[in-house]
Amino acid sequence: RAGAATAGAAAGDGTAAAFCVAAAAGARAAGAASAPGVVSESGGVVSVMEFVQGQGAIVGAAPGPGPGARGGGARVLRKPHNAQPDAASNTMSSPPPERWVLSAGDAATATLTIPADARRERRFEIACAVTVALPAGAPGGAWHQMTVQADGTEQWQRRIASANPGAWDGLDYRFSRSVAVGRALRVTVAVACQGARRRSLVIEADEV
Repeated sequence: RAGAATAGAAAGDGTAAAFCVAAAAGARAAGAASAPGVVSESGGVVSVMEFVQGQGAIVGAAPGPGPGARGGGARVLRKPHNAQPDAASNTMSSPPPERWVLSAGDAATATLTIPADARRERRFEIACAVTVALPAGAPGGAWHQMTVQADGTEQWQRRIASANPGAWDGLDYRFSRSVAVGRALRVTVAVACQGARRRSLVIEADEV
């Protein structure tokens, strides 16, 4: 029943975003009203759920979970960080801060990958949140747990008794991380529960 979802890009130059554009364009050329479907590139399967460009943001689908996985529907939102020319001073303006969001539904594990930037060091505030549903009239002893890793190193783990029968309960954790020039950052969240059902898993990273 364990699901997995992964989001990110292979490089900081917009390669993954460009692939999403091509996939969306191909789907539209085939007569689709939007860009749902599955696109295969070099044997990899990418679920193209939605692509929107505007308001200074790019929204694209991330690689989905493996066969038989629960959850899925992972989506990553990225604000472009390429420097823009400043017409008044004829210089390059500072890039806008990046924002990365992964919503993995009821997946058991999700990884948000922030690609490397070859030009500058960055610092991110990262927020991880999970919720679980507890059936009404559920017997006692239900619990849920969240584990957070950054680049493979455990940052935080907590298990608590699940409360609010007939509704939902959750856990959240925030931390900061500096990312060196030329380095990517991988944030992985894993959810475990007993007597409750996974409901949502969200990872957000905002450059500060």
